[in-house]
Amino acid sequence: MKADKRFTEQSFGFWAIVKLSSEKAGYSQRKSKNVPFAKVKGLTSKQIRQALEKQGIDLSL
Repeated sequence: MKADKRFTEQSFGFWAIVKLSSEKAGYSQRKSKNVPFAKVKGLTSKQIRQALEKQGIDLSL
């Protein structure tokens, strides 16, 4: 497997936003009695935006 250049050259700030948005928007579902393995969920841009705005992050450019 090769790393994707679009992502390997991103800044620390980019990866901080990726991590924060995935944590706050619920990017994965943890293992439980009913779910024997972790599931990764696809998030919409709206879900990510809402999660970041709830953290007080201004997304206007």
